[in-house]
Amino acid sequence: MSLVNLLGDGRLMPTPDYPCKVINMGNGYYRENKSWLIGRLMRDNEAYMTRRVKTKYEKSRAMRIAIYDPSPHTPKNIIRPVHLTVTVLQLAVAAIPFALYGDWSSLLVTAAGTALATAMGILPQWKAEKFPTTRESDKTIAITAGNGSKDIIIVRGTGLGMDLERLAASEGPRGTRPWEHWGIFKRGSKKNPQVITFNGLPLDFWLTRIVCAFFALCWLMLLILVAGIQSNTWYLLIVGAMGMFQNAFVAGFTISPEGQPISLLFKEVIYGHKVMDALMDLEIKLENDDEYNRGRRFDIIRPLVKEFFPGDLKDDETKWWKGERSDYDNKRATEEEKRGRPRSRWDFGKLRPMTPDSIPSTERTDATIKHPSMDMDSKATITAPGQVFRKPEVGFRRYEETDPDDRIYQISHGLA
Repeated sequence: MSLVNLLGDGRLMPTPDYPCKVINMGNGYYRENKSWLIGRLMRDNEAYMTRRVKTKYEKSRAMRIAIYDPSPHTPKNIIRPVHLTVTVLQLAVAAIPFALYGDWSSLLVTAAGTALATAMGILPQWKAEKFPTTRESDKTIAITAGNGSKDIIIVRGTGLGMDLERLAASEGPRGTRPWEHWGIFKRGSKKNPQVITFNGLPLDFWLTRIVCAFFALCWLMLLILVAGIQSNTWYLLIVGAMGMFQNAFVAGFTISPEGQPISLLFKEVIYGHKVMDALMDLEIKLENDDEYNRGRRFDIIRPLVKEFFPGDLKDDETKWWKGERSDYDNKRATEEEKRGRPRSRWDFGKLRPMTPDSIPSTERTDATIKHPSMDMDSKATITAPGQVFRKPEVGFRRYEETDPDDRIYQISHGLA
């Protein structure tokens, strides 16, 4: 299959299994995602957020906006340990007939197949397709499945993350740009690399073609060898079944955002009983975030408003976005139990509880700090043992800080 793809579009990575759009919040441009990594991030985010925040309003929500920061840490998940464990078990099972009967055919086939699969996985083209950009982007990006979906991911541009807009374009390996960072055959400096080409194609791409053609012949020879084995075939069947179950597990396993190849740190989630409520709450959140106080926040929110409301807005909605917020907020306040108190009426000058994720480990006095006891249905916050409060400092406001009426993980009461 890899050889067929190389003769076609030249890619090793599959197409996205979860369609979505990537929106540049700075200029409003959007593009259909063609990156498998971004599609998998959007898919896993739904399960991750559902597990992380469980409320009785989850079923009635119209919108959920998850806000992340790029993580500077190397992503860690259980995929690699599972792979290593299954590989060792496969070799152990294949070694049983050799230990009992002196039959080494099963062990040879298993070892050869493992070596071929591992060698295929370390080709530089995998990284060139997955990570064609470096971690220096300051773009704020929104990822959504589009109008009608109930989830939005906001990735703040902190200068540490990958350029998701460029990643979504998924440039093909036939060009030179994906190889500037991961290519083997290049010259020049790191800041200005020049990829070496032959007959119009990068040498690294030629290397992938040659290696895949050679591996295809090796797999064919291995298949012929397996067909000729007459004894102890049950051991090979068990080895193959273990490999298939591992592939199914890896394909369906949900990875947290911090463990994704595009590693992200969860900061906040905004729920809305109505889509417009959630977008307005996001606007207010950005207004009270010092990093966005240099300009109008609506310039950042506008692309999402256009995406989810392509037609004309209602009069009170239009006034709200122009700064006259009383009409819409008054109407929303009459349904506060269902829609939540508008964030524009929050008192951000009050003392604010820090969320468990933002509290240093030295300040976590007991296990209850991870799950503070809070009355989720009342409008008053019940302070959990060891909960930390602090006054906001201009220029040093943590993104996790929130209103005292806000629920744990920044869900204000009534929001769904």
